[in-house]
Amino acid sequence: MTSADDQRATRGDECAGGVQLHPPTPLDDVCVQIVDLSTIEQSQHAMTGELEESERARASTFKQDLHRERFVARRWWRRQVIAQAAGVDPQSISIHHDRLGKPRIDAPASLRSTSISSSHHDGVALVAWSRSRTVGIDVAACDASHVTPEAARIFMTNHEYNDWSQCDSDDQAAHFYWLWTRKEAVLKALGTGFATDPHRVDVRHPQVVCESGLALHITDLVFRDGWACALAASD
Repeated sequence: MTSADDQRATRGDECAGGVQLHPPTPLDDVCVQIVDLSTIEQSQHAMTGELEESERARASTFKQDLHRERFVARRWWRRQVIAQAAGVDPQSISIHHDRLGKPRIDAPASLRSTSISSSHHDGVALVAWSRSRTVGIDVAACDASHVTPEAARIFMTNHEYNDWSQCDSDDQAAHFYWLWTRKEAVLKALGTGFATDPHRVDVRHPQVVCESGLALHITDLVFRDGWACALAASD
């Protein structure tokens, strides 16, 4: 497992209610923002009104208020972050998700080549974007109750599983989520998610060359104890 001290992101200025994380070299040109959704001061009514029609339709399908409110806040905040960074009106930004769930910017035309990725867990949300790299990001709280050999076998390669199973019991949860977030970040960068067999992608090292030929750097963004977060980006 890579030393967190070698991979620690630094915090930057606040932006759109969130905080900018600065990934270490060589991914320091990728923009990453993180936010605690509970700190957003905009009202649910106002945020909902600024979403696209398709987003409002999806929000209406959530049965639990908390899940609906977090979805609205995430989508509103993501648009604000990208707009502020690009210097455009948030309402001019249109984002769609393809059939595998990868977000892509449709408008304005000047941002169509920008790669974006987002992730969330409980009340924390992140977004990463780059004009020059393909990016993927993932975050998770390290909940030991979900850490089992059966769960590990679902996504770990044999080498990853062997390394994980040899960890001390106190370290197994952290190592599990270290691998999980790195793998999710890589699969998001590929744009396939788990449509790509996770057993064919080994994420133990700082770089991975996927079967498609895409070479990705992987780095860990440490922002809160007990959480794992990873960023993957193309050369």
